[in-house]
Amino acid sequence: TRMFTLYGPVSAEKRGVRVSSFIACDDLTDEEKRLLSCADTDDDDAYARVEAMKRRHQDRFRRTVLSAYEGACAVTGTVTSNVLQAAHIDPFARSRSHAVSNGILLRADVHLLYDAHLITIRPDSRRVVVSEAVRDPMYRELDGARARFPKRREFEPDNRLLEIHLRSFNSNQRKLGLSCA
Repeated sequence: TRMFTLYGPVSAEKRGVRVSSFIACDDLTDEEKRLLSCADTDDDDAYARVEAMKRRHQDRFRRTVLSAYEGACAVTGTVTSNVLQAAHIDPFARSRSHAVSNGILLRADVHLLYDAHLITIRPDSRRVVVSEAVRDPMYRELDGARARFPKRREFEPDNRLLEIHLRSFNSNQRKLGLSCA
């Protein structure tokens, strides 16, 4: 599969508890491949190496998504790069995917609302939907706005992932006793 399965403790307090992460073999440097091929599964330093690789891949994901969206938030149009974040449509913890089609560039505060399923984007119309639970006028005015997606089709968000997010948004709405999108 050209993949490594990497193991490491969840935290220093939880010795012996293991998690795995998948990183494409082709994305590893020769030095990382060498270190991992020699790593003992009980090696505490292996976890630190895995975390460093995850951060490196997260940085690459951010740069790729930032470029795909031409440095502008998909929802607000904000272009101040210091407040822009590459959001995973399907959380990385579940999908293990840093694919640009699993990313959307969002301003940090909008990213928090997106992850909390208080804002979503309809895959069919690309319209932003803001939960009725969000009352701040600054966010309410985003409701119904058309999200800006990358010009290059291969960088656009995967509609299936947007649909999953929409279903999670609607589930959250039902829990809050509010109408669904």
